[in-house]
Amino acid sequence: DAWEIPVLSCIAQRDEGIAPLVDALQGHRAWLTGSALGQTRRRARTHRELLALLRDRLGALLLERHEDQIEQLAERVSLGELDPYAAVQALLRTAGLG
Repeated sequence: DAWEIPVLSCIAQRDEGIAPLVDALQGHRAWLTGSALGQTRRRARTHRELLALLRDRLGALLLERHEDQIEQLAERVSLGELDPYAAVQALLRTAGLG
């Protein structure tokens, strides 16, 4: 199904078009919370947001806790002793994640 997305014009300084914009936003929120498709989309968006936050936090923790090993692995990769994929796998194993 094609979605119709209205283009709403508003000029806040002159208070023009604000009421239709608010009505459209309220209608969209009602659709998101009241329709099965809206709830599915909202759940999917929330899932993506949680995954992004988790990736960021896990990445930060890994970098903080294994900074010395990362430096050593980077040196080995730069010297050609190890490829980057093997270095990452080694780091994940050390962290108990691989």
